[in-house]
Amino acid sequence: MTMDSSTHGQWVVSHCLGLDQAPSLMTMKPSVIRVLVVDDHALHRDGTRQILEVHPDLQVVGEAASGEIALALVNQLRPDVVLMDIRLPGMNGIEVTRALTRDHPDVRVLMVSAYDEDVYVRGALEAGAAGYLSKTAPGKELVQAVRSVAVGTSVLQSGSPR
Repeated sequence: MTMDSSTHGQWVVSHCLGLDQAPSLMTMKPSVIRVLVVDDHALHRDGTRQILEVHPDLQVVGEAASGEIALALVNQLRPDVVLMDIRLPGMNGIEVTRALTRDHPDVRVLMVSAYDEDVYVRGALEAGAAGYLSKTAPGKELVQAVRSVAVGTSVLQSGSPR
């Protein structure tokens, strides 16, 4: 297992035990990573889209304000990565993640939340999330995290700088 703490507050943990390094560029998935943004706040969805879409390898294919809409959009849009908030109307992000990882094991879920308590992080990871990122993270860390989970690397980030 490898860990890299070179970025502020972020830990990248290799998805496959026993690997000494992250996947190489030759093993990366498609050249464009398709992303679905799930958050009940329109301002956060808009900001996330703006951060991601300046990068040619990232494409926001859809947005959802609830878990139920997210599940329907995953079936329709087939994203590579879903950015999931914890608190959503109806199904919460952990419940949606559990359903997504069960029904679409090829889709990677990155939890992006304002809540960084252990109970939320543990719940998200147990539900199958590939990582957990605080909403306080800089945009460049979000971009790096999306790219990392898309190629099979798990990402965990603490909620506040230390």
